[in-house]
Amino acid sequence: MDTVIQKAQNKIDIIREDPELLHSYEMYELQLMDERSRLEGALREGMREGMREGEMKKTVEIAKNLKRLGDTYERIAESTGLSIEAIKGL
Repeated sequence: MDTVIQKAQNKIDIIREDPELLHSYEMYELQLMDERSRLEGALREGMREGMREGEMKKTVEIAKNLKRLGDTYERIAESTGLSIEAIKGL
């Protein structure tokens, strides 16, 4: 058997024989899973936030183009969902 695998198997055997050590190892695994879950949640939230920011940038870009083309503030607001005040500030 590969020496690396044998060493790993020996460590597993030691952990299995000691209930306190086994409990500590299980708690460590739970902490790792919990941390991974938090990181994945943060990543998903970051991606959602990035998508929202990208959508807003695109909406503002469209509003600027419509304003440049001479559309009314009301029509731009209706088309983009932006407030008239926000459009006037572009």
